[in-house]
Amino acid sequence: MKKFFIFLVLFLVAFQVIAKDEKPKLVVMDCEDLSKRIKPKALSDTTEYLRMAFANTNKYIIIPKEQQKKQISKLKKDFNTNPSYKSSNDKNYQIQLGQALAADIMVKTTITYFGGSFTISSELIDITKEATIVAAKEEYNGSQKELKIAIDKIVNKIIEVTRKKENVIKKWFQDTFTK
Repeated sequence: MKKFFIFLVLFLVAFQVIAKDEKPKLVVMDCEDLSKRIKPKALSDTTEYLRMAFANTNKYIIIPKEQQKKQISKLKKDFNTNPSYKSSNDKNYQIQLGQALAADIMVKTTITYFGGSFTISSELIDITKEATIVAAKEEYNGSQKELKIAIDKIVNKIIEVTRKKENVIKKWFQDTFTK
């Protein structure tokens, strides 16, 4: 009887998770240029392209940029009075922003110049866990055309890893509850 009860509880929890099938809310943070070689307009365009690339996957609910700007202005007061935040790119500050936006996941993207080439890297951070759940990076030659290609590759890599994780969970559910 005890095994049946445990089985029933697990089945109901798994069923609710799968039946809910709700897309996670994603906030795309402004890209950070550690290379100091990208013009502000190009960096802003990079962030917008990244936002639309994730939106185009139809895997996430994307938090609108306008809503993000409102929350940033509210948090700036805390930012200016809290010496623990080093900058608006500080991970704790960004996680607090994600929480204020009721996001589930945050995308943090950095561009660096190292070893003679540019690298763009993005990480999906689970806001409740405050931990990276998946990340990807791509090298490019510094041109906007190559940067666009690199962003598309990064988003595809992240979606592929996410899809594999979902398939593992679905397979476990099917193996566990359909036998």
